[in-house]
Amino acid sequence: MDISGDNRPPAPSANPHLVFAEAVQTCPVAELPTCDRLAGIATNLEGALSKIFRTVVKQPDPYVYWVEGRWKEQTYDFIMSSRNELRLLRTVRPHENIVRYFGVIEGVGTVLEYLDGPMLYTAINQRAYPGPVQIVSWVNQCIRGLAHIHSYNLSHGDISSYNILITTDNVIKFIDFGRSSAPGETCHPGSLYFTAPEIRLRESDVDGILADAYSIGVVFAETVRWRTSDTRDWDHEEHIAVLRQGTVYDTSDVQLLSGLIRSYVSHRTTRSRVAVMHVVLPESGVLSES
Repeated sequence: MDISGDNRPPAPSANPHLVFAEAVQTCPVAELPTCDRLAGIATNLEGALSKIFRTVVKQPDPYVYWVEGRWKEQTYDFIMSSRNELRLLRTVRPHENIVRYFGVIEGVGTVLEYLDGPMLYTAINQRAYPGPVQIVSWVNQCIRGLAHIHSYNLSHGDISSYNILITTDNVIKFIDFGRSSAPGETCHPGSLYFTAPEIRLRESDVDGILADAYSIGVVFAETVRWRTSDTRDWDHEEHIAVLRQGTVYDTSDVQLLSGLIRSYVSHRTTRSRVAVMHVVLPESGVLSES
């Protein structure tokens, strides 16, 4: 790759409109019926002749790079990411703990529910410890939302504390499904620290749904500790070496929900899939033991 840049022509602008248009055209799932897209959504404002819904538009952000003496646009990964996300949003029926999908603006982007809260990562780093009752509530919501996605034979593919939002009403919302996969498809690494070992080690026959269980287990461990891992000092090569030795994830300092978390972060041959039956009930005694 030429990195001198001395004689390069000006970089062209990447075209997100063409990227998104191709993602929509190649999405294997048709658009939802109009009547289904707004069902159950509260309006922000209502007038005599109209209703106002607060939304956001998510648009691909491709980039160009200099290689072999010319500028080249990185488009394929962005097309596939948008396509994967659209497939999941159009396939999975609405759920309280999944960001709501409204539709697409042709050639522009995906229209999604506006969410008014922080990432779980931000909450852990900036807020006071909320107590075990709130944490268990968030864990239960994550289980319900993720089990709902999995019931359609699709994985999330990039679960981390960055891709889970908490609204001002303490409702959990899964976002960002660009690495979602269906059975038989290749599972690509998501956020490195949260990615299942079998994906990091490039093992064969990876089950994306089972890999999601590992990722959410790591999220739960960080949540009950109320401490995120400092990935700035995280040595990726050292982590891979540890995985090759058979060590999966250290839960020795986890107390609250330790059994559930260990069942998710174990080796894939013994790992549990996320299931609604794992929701923690008040009568289970977990909170009284913490």
